[in-house]
Amino acid sequence: MRRKLKISAWVVGSVLLLCAVLITALFIAGNTGPGRAMIEDLTYRLTAKQVKVSGLAGSFPQALTVEKLELSDDRGI
Repeated sequence: MRRKLKISAWVVGSVLLLCAVLITALFIAGNTGPGRAMIEDLTYRLTAKQVKVSGLAGSFPQALTVEKLELSDDRGI
């Protein structure tokens, strides 16, 4: 029983650490030019090309500004 608890603790700890690293990477990337370009590209791809964001600027995530936002559907933009 003690071994299962130890393994479970390691798994949970590893998952939490991975989440913390990913969130930290997002905050760092969101404040660089290439990171903002990546966010723009991912937004476009993950929304099935229905949301296009361009011109991200400012401090991520508190004061993020968007120069242009396009929403599209089957009828157009």
